[in-house]
Amino acid sequence: MDEIIKSTDNRYSEYETLLFLRDKLRKEAYAWKNRYLAEFGNLITAVFEQKIACIKKKKTISFCQMAVNRGKPVDQAELQNYLVTGNERVQSKTF
Repeated sequence: MDEIIKSTDNRYSEYETLLFLRDKLRKEAYAWKNRYLAEFGNLITAVFEQKIACIKKKKTISFCQMAVNRGKPVDQAELQNYLVTGNERVQSKTF
């Protein structure tokens, strides 16, 4: 039971070749990713900032709509608090 059984299939060289190919492709992918980020990194950042601005505008619209639905005027201080702290705290305190 404790004896080592060696395989008669001599495919180790193929396995080794595939490992080298995998490592080569990983290095190439890493290089391409770096080139992509160098080329488009500023645009990616700009898009992300626009997404954040869009979320802020959606939250502002949501807050204003909640106030209108309840027949209350929109308080700018409460709106700023809502945008900073999030929905949960302000809704339970204000409405």
